[in-house]
This record gives sequence, structure tokens and C-alpha cells, in this order.
Amino acid sequence: MAKVYRLKSDESYEAAQECLRKQLYRATCNRSWYSVMQIITAAVYEDLNELPANDKPNWTHERQSSLFRNLVKKHKVWQEHHALAAEIDMMRERRNDADYFAPHELHANSQAAERSLAVAGKVRAVIFQLMSENWSSQMTSVKDGKG
Repeated sequence: MAKVYRLKSDESYEAAQECLRKQLYRATCNRSWYSVMQIITAAVYEDLNELPANDKPNWTHERQSSLFRNLVKKHKVWQEHHALAAEIDMMRERRNDADYFAPHELHANSQAAERSLAVAGKVRAVIFQLMSENWSSQMTSVKDGKG
């Protein structure tokens, strides 16, 4: 499952980059969010003894920042990355706004899209760093390598 979610994250991240280039800001927020959710899911499957509830293949959107916190705490890098967990929650809110609440405002707001893509890049870089011993070099991220 870890490999499947890593590949999904790579694709979502690449799609977010392309959406930003095309000024599709709502789609950038959405795809950036999914790239984060999918890379965290891959890392949890690989590195933590935790499974999603109710035989689902992944965890809820609301659980992502706590799963990230668990990962960085396990690897004893909480101090360096604790602020990123809060960014994940804000990113989820931008995704919710983009998908459900404020499509017109986000359509004109490149800053929200740029911020979401930047957070996705940071989260992915941290996860790849934490998982580097577990994940083979053959499974690298798309284009720029790790976020």
C-alpha cells in the first residue's frame, strides 16, 4: 500500500504543479492537498503500526496532521517540523474552501494556490527524508525529486 500511495502522491504533486502553471488555482489547492494526504498515508503504512478505521484504505482528511506529528515524533525531528503540522491543517482548509465554499475567491487568488503547493513540497521533502532508509532509490518523486 505504501508504494501505491507514493505513486499517487507523485502524480497529484505533478498535477498541482501543472495546475499552478495554468493558473487553475482551485485545482492547485486540491491536488496539493491530495499529494500531502497520499504521501503521509504511504509513510504511515511503511513506518507506523497503525491502520485506518473500518477497513478503509486511508485515514480521514482531519487525521493527516496528527499522523504527520506521529511520524516526526517517532523519528525525533519534532522540533524541526512541528510548525509544518499546523500548515497541513491550514492547507486542508484551503482545499475545503477551493472545493466547497469559496470557488470564486480562490480562482483569483494565486497566493493560496502557491502556498498550498509550497507546503506540499515541504511535507513531501520531510517524508522522503524520514523514509529514505525504507524507500528504495528507484521510487523517486516526479520531476524535481522530492517536493
